Amino acid sequence: MIVIDASSVSKLLLKEEGWESVASYLDQNLCATGFVLIEAANAIWKHKHKKGFTSGEARVAFEKLEEIGKDIVLLEPVESYLEEGLNIALKEDMPIYDAIYLAQARKYGTLLTSDGPQGKMAGRYGIRVICVLGGTATKS
Repeated sequence: MIVIDASSVSKLLLKEEGWESVASYLDQNLCATGFVLIEAANAIWKHKHKKGFTSGEARVAFEKLEEIGKDIVLLEPVESYLEEGLNIALKEDMPIYDAIYLAQARKYGTLLTSDGPQGKMAGRYGIRVICVLGGTATKS
């Protein structure tokens, strides 16, 4: 099982550079907490307001997000990782939503991210990292 975070889901939905590399993992066993949907939906909204996405483009991205949540990514309750996530957040002085991905990835062993600092932090916890930055995926 590979934990996918909102940075990679957003990259895919917004077709940012490297989205094809993220898409290549869609046939893997992916999981996240339900919070990934909220974070990715917020990225779509932000893209509309700051990058000129039309309402129609945003609607299409939201529909793809719903499909990801129903058919592609196994969504687990965020509550399952809240305590460990809080411990990581307090220890590392990082946002709780990032720490929850690390808590979940500690359980499954691998994190797919498009956030460089998140990938580095995951590596410090012994998590295998697939980091998609720009157009390439690196594994560590």
